[in-house]
Amino acid sequence: MFHKFKIAVLRGGYDREYEMSMKSGGEILKNLSLDKYTVYDVSISKNGAWYLNGEQISPNSILERVDFVFNSLGCGGDNKNIVRMLESFAIPYSGSNPMASSLSASKIISKRICETEGIKTPYYSTIRRDEYDEKKSHDVFREIIMPCVVKPSDSGYSVGVHIVSSATELKEAILNVFEISDAVLIEELIKGREITCGVIENFRGNKNYSLLPLEISTPDEFNFLNHDFKKEGSFDHTTQILTREEREKIQEISWKIHNILNIRHYSRSDFIFTPKGDIYFLEVNSSPALHKDSLFIKSLEAVGSDLPEFLNHLIEFDRDFI
Repeated sequence: MFHKFKIAVLRGGYDREYEMSMKSGGEILKNLSLDKYTVYDVSISKNGAWYLNGEQISPNSILERVDFVFNSLGCGGDNKNIVRMLESFAIPYSGSNPMASSLSASKIISKRICETEGIKTPYYSTIRRDEYDEKKSHDVFREIIMPCVVKPSDSGYSVGVHIVSSATELKEAILNVFEISDAVLIEELIKGREITCGVIENFRGNKNYSLLPLEISTPDEFNFLNHDFKKEGSFDHTTQILTREEREKIQEISWKIHNILNIRHYSRSDFIFTPKGDIYFLEVNSSPALHKDSLFIKSLEAVGSDLPEFLNHLIEFDRDFI
């Protein structure tokens, strides 16, 4: 009798990316072939309770019966402990291991590592919650040219990002970020076009497959792509803005970031491309959103691919090593 490969799709989780994870996981569930796979919808609440098709279960009861886990959780917070649990069960899963997830989720650490490898990144300063006082805010105001960007050190999808132009705005933004993060990243605002580029390991017979870089156009009333627009996918994008040389340079840097942070399977890196042709690395996402309006899916579509092909690739590639 034909044995269907059993797959659990994990979605939800502890951190601020819960809604995006639920949305991505739902899209994955819709695009997995039920002819080929037995699929389990496993949601994890914000307080860590596990549910299978709406009924609460223990993690062991589902992990003991599946062959592969598609991990659509964010990389922040206690979600890393879930990945460690998957490793303790020796279950193949999509995405990066806990160390790579932690490195890529920390904007501060990933920037420092990339700087040592010669990758340009905006000038920045950091403040930890336990060391903050008003003097720190004033010191940063004197150090960083205004306007500047204030963001959490460990959130994706532009959660908690502020653009500020005054000392008062800077202080308010820092305090707002401390409500969701233990550390604040303050970086210079680089003028240019926002570019994102995805990469996939061993895709379509290519060990290092690069998706086409996309330029992201923000709505007129916003000067950056904020969380609400990234969550809803309400933005414009185009691939028709770079020369071949510029495109290949961005793809090369995206792969360099993917490899030096030891990210696995796939990732998406964000950049600012200046009018002078300089490329500044902003951040990398080792678990990019996969809902139908997400940047990663738009990038797949730009090369004639789609979510079902991508999902099958990840599952079948890991099956070769089971």
